[in-house]
Amino acid sequence: IEDTSFVTHITIAFIVCIFCFIFDLTATEIMFVLSAIFFVLISELINTAIEESINLFTTDIKRGAMVAKDAAAGAVLLASIYSVLIGIIVFGPKVYIFFRSKI
Repeated sequence: IEDTSFVTHITIAFIVCIFCFIFDLTATEIMFVLSAIFFVLISELINTAIEESINLFTTDIKRGAMVAKDAAAGAVLLASIYSVLIGIIVFGPKVYIFFRSKI
């Protein structure tokens, strides 16, 4: 896939997976992190599919096409916000403890 957003999401997911091992997450925490990662990736793929499908049928600016593209992009945004919240909930306390022990 040539979509730069998808490549960015994959890169961030890889980094987050490394942090899962660094901070020694529990199986439940890893499950939540992985579900958030896959939720974003799946949303991004669906967004790309919708946008490319619309682009096949029209190059004109049409209200219905704009609404569909905006809704698909909104789904990716919501999935990303969900992932950030999961990251804060799972990694926040561990990062706090890590930095607190260094002071």
